[in-house]
Amino acid sequence: MEKKFILITMVTISVLMASALLINGCAEDTVEPIYNPNAPEAPSPAITAIVPGDSGLAGVTDFTITGSNFSNDPSKVIVFFDSQIGKLLQASSTQLVVRPPELVKDSVAVRVSVQGAMSFSNKKFLKLKPAYVLFDSIQSNEEPYAVAIDAQGDLYVSLNANGIKKFTPEGSRSNFTPNGPPLGSAMSCMKFSPLDGKLYAVWGLNAIAILPGNNLAGQLWVPMPNQNRPRSLDFDASGNIWAAGSNTTDSNNSIVRVTPSKATKAFSLGGGVIRSLKVLNGYLYLAGTMKDSSEKVVRYQIVNLDSLGAQETVFDLASVEGGKGKYIYAMVFTAQGDILLGTDLSNSILKITNGQASVVYPDVFTPAFQFLTWGKNTELWGVRVNSTGNKLYKIETQIMGQP
Repeated sequence: MEKKFILITMVTISVLMASALLINGCAEDTVEPIYNPNAPEAPSPAITAIVPGDSGLAGVTDFTITGSNFSNDPSKVIVFFDSQIGKLLQASSTQLVVRPPELVKDSVAVRVSVQGAMSFSNKKFLKLKPAYVLFDSIQSNEEPYAVAIDAQGDLYVSLNANGIKKFTPEGSRSNFTPNGPPLGSAMSCMKFSPLDGKLYAVWGLNAIAILPGNNLAGQLWVPMPNQNRPRSLDFDASGNIWAAGSNTTDSNNSIVRVTPSKATKAFSLGGGVIRSLKVLNGYLYLAGTMKDSSEKVVRYQIVNLDSLGAQETVFDLASVEGGKGKYIYAMVFTAQGDILLGTDLSNSILKITNGQASVVYPDVFTPAFQFLTWGKNTELWGVRVNSTGNKLYKIETQIMGQP
């Protein structure tokens, strides 16, 4: 009995000692309170003006907010667009530069919150317009490829195996060509001739087609020499066609010139795959894979109908971070002479100025934009191709286009 009592007493003492140590250990550790009631309250931020002051593009336009009681530390500032948070690009005590979220709305309340201030700033209101919209007049089972625009603003869309559809600005849809092969296949490029106003097209076979419209079948207009398979074409001021693409025999790949009387001449490229072509100011521009496997934009001076100057490199995609192993699919020019390229980079559309690349609308356009065509003024039509299928978008570039 005595041994049992001693054992119980020892266990009790051990438990009490452990509890005391635990209490003492906790007392030695101090934790700073999250809320300090004695901390001075920061003055509330105030917005004086926002530039541009009426509207901008959702997810794109960088707004400059001027005012007071902001912070030089960007981590202490939040700019709200309604309940969504903008991307803060620059911060000082009197000025913020912020990019809005992709929130499309006629009236968005903008307000600023600063850490330490007990209240938000006053509100300013902006209209956020879409930077791009999906063209939803195409059915879900129809995949768009090449796009063309006529002088009246009518839109022509080549649909895979569903012919070419014409869409008026008012929204009506009609068959420009019948459905089905051989010329109901997806076109890779379509352009209107400055001479006869008719639509000419290529689709990866060794010929150029003419498309009369009014739901009439397209016709093979002229075969290509040396089995060249053009993927892109353009007209010069005299109505001559310049075309390029690929060849079943790579070394025979050529630029092909076609006169209005169908006379052809081939200029050897020696290989490669050309995906886009443009005639501008006496030069012929090509974009795609060159014979050395580099991905470039190059140009040739058009000396005359039978002679081209030496190849000049305009832009090399490898010069862009992540550009090696990627492709250039589409090329258009702005009215200022800059180049817009559709690529399969994570930021799919690039702007090239004097050989230097910048991203058009960072974090907005995912890959890959494979067809680009100017619409009215600053509108750009683009077809994005990825695992979910082909989708046609109307993009507001804020840049005047060069048809």
